[in-house]
Amino acid sequence: MAADRQAHRLTVLTPFARRMSIMIGTGIPLVRALAAAEESESSPGMAAAIREVRGRIEQGETMSQAMGQQPEWFDRLALSMVRAGEVGGVLDETLRSWAEVLEWAVQVRERVALHRAVEGLVRARDWAGTDETEPGLPHVVCADPVLRASLFCYALGVMLQSGVPVLQALDVAAEGLDEGDARVVQAAGQALRDGQPDEPSRLHEHLAAVNGLDATAVGLLKVGEETGRLEEAALHVSDLLRWQAEHDALRGIFTDGQ
Repeated sequence: MAADRQAHRLTVLTPFARRMSIMIGTGIPLVRALAAAEESESSPGMAAAIREVRGRIEQGETMSQAMGQQPEWFDRLALSMVRAGEVGGVLDETLRSWAEVLEWAVQVRERVALHRAVEGLVRARDWAGTDETEPGLPHVVCADPVLRASLFCYALGVMLQSGVPVLQALDVAAEGLDEGDARVVQAAGQALRDGQPDEPSRLHEHLAAVNGLDATAVGLLKVGEETGRLEEAALHVSDLLRWQAEHDALRGIFTDGQ
């Protein structure tokens, strides 16, 4: 049942992401951190997935490559965040951000469950007995375009702060978007490549076509380009859009979409 599987993944992935961010942040080597996470994992399926990821890393793969072989556990959101951390050398930070998104999803689910119980909505339909996904809830696959845009800006910002060239940062950050938005970002990168060195950057104009980036977000990115502080602007946009995604999700549920 889709809703049950989704809830189980959230409850398993959230502590995993948080543990890994803490261990990597304190300097524990990646393979050793994964071994500790495996020992702490109570879900047999997740423990097996961690063991497989660790084995592939020991054979020379990156963490994102190894996680990509376990799609039943690690979706595009997870892979994008880990890849950005690998490229930027800030894996602990991006793992922490992934954990925060998962924790947010759990909190929203809990609020929805409480709301339905109070209103008696749980009697109207047994969601656990269907293959449908509960409406209005954030998905681990990050279906909300505003949240996707937030995480794109976050990945872009942390990589730029770490000194990753803007074209490479754009390519990696786009991996967490859907295909249409990823093509928009690729076109933006190509426009930067084709531009003249003395021309002002107009990246924000191209990124305006990314779903979830509203006029306020684009305006902030424009200011970041003009002031040479695009990394800070991208992180501010990420915070703004994540708040907007949570606000929209809860408003749609607690007001019955009105």
